[in-house]
Amino acid sequence: MTKFVFDANVVIGLHKIHRLECVMRKLGELSDTVYMDENNVHELTRESGITQKRLLQQSGIFKEMSPDKEDFERFKMDLAKNKIFLQGPDKYVPYIAQKQKVDHVVTFDLTVVRKINVYRNQYEIKYMKPMTTVSLMRYLHMNNKIKFSEYLRVVLDYFKYVEMNNLFVAIKDPYRGWDINAVKERFQLYRDPLLESLRERVDGAQTRVDMYG
Repeated sequence: MTKFVFDANVVIGLHKIHRLECVMRKLGELSDTVYMDENNVHELTRESGITQKRLLQQSGIFKEMSPDKEDFERFKMDLAKNKIFLQGPDKYVPYIAQKQKVDHVVTFDLTVVRKINVYRNQYEIKYMKPMTTVSLMRYLHMNNKIKFSEYLRVVLDYFKYVEMNNLFVAIKDPYRGWDINAVKERFQLYRDPLLESLRERVDGAQTRVDMYG
């Protein structure tokens, strides 16, 4: 019974590769819960936002949260005292995560990841661990909800149809100005979970060989 907070881009990306419904169903089989702030729900793409929201709601494990404005401002000011500044459309993600005491915050936004890590370290919080979409798929694989081949297929599709588009836009956009180091950092988000899963798979196969060989 794991609790997650999703940011909007996670939902948009999974829907783009036609995996949102499947992921929500698999999380439901584990009796997990997915939270999203209402502002992030509004952030869903205009073209398919209604479809995305409907798929979330039909899952039976989705909860759309409405932040208390005064409480959020207190939370925001408290973090600002420690030089953690919440800005942009994902500013409510850490707030919802803290209020619901979720296990994981699922996002591909490295700025959000860094702020949550700083927050967890400064306040000595054990929950609210950042997780990317790749790590989420690894979670489903480790809990025997998808096969290793499906895990690989989803991650590679996500990289091809979502990440490569984002990288192309970010590199061309003069206001974002991503350099080669930023691209390499994004690549690590895919590389590390995949290699760890492959290592576990190889080690498991080797153990069986040692036992029965």
